[in-house]
Amino acid sequence: MKFAAVSECDAFLAAHPAVQFVDLVVTPLSGVPRGKRLRRHELRPVFEQGRFCRCRSW
Repeated sequence: MKFAAVSECDAFLAAHPAVQFVDLVVTPLSGVPRGKRLRRHELRPVFEQGRFCRCRSW
């Protein structure tokens, strides 16, 4: 399931070249919200795959 197009991510990053990090609030299955800070290059996989890490535990 996709909620936003990858082109939206690309457009945001192109329009804001000074952005180095993006802060996210993620709620895993445990239901406890957790803050995550992604580096610029880590944002695109969120749009492509719906996740930002490869099978890495919290």
